[in-house]
Amino acid sequence: SLLSVPLAGVLASFYTKEDDVIHVVKVLVWLNAAFMPFWAASWVLPAGLKGARDARFTMWISLLSMWGGRIVAGYTLGLVLGSGVVGIWLGMCLDWIIRGAFFYWRLASGKWLWKYR
Repeated sequence: SLLSVPLAGVLASFYTKEDDVIHVVKVLVWLNAAFMPFWAASWVLPAGLKGARDARFTMWISLLSMWGGRIVAGYTLGLVLGSGVVGIWLGMCLDWIIRGAFFYWRLASGKWLWKYR
């Protein structure tokens, strides 16, 4: 992320010369970089929970956050409210935030430990 943010415009210009497209690519790269900690939490924490035999919880949270965050919010932001691909991308980021928050809560609560008692 540290390298891709300052070079986002240059990287996008390798693929197109359209200024509008380069601008959108820069915004998407910046969004991706800003939400990278949430992405990491939404992938690393469930892997640990699955390793601790708590796969059912991770499956349901992933399914619900995918539909609630990514699909519904992305559709609403991107198409209904007219934000385009940036709105769809924000829906994906919302999915990461929801997953990361629920997985962190599950880990901190210790409820996954019941399988070892």
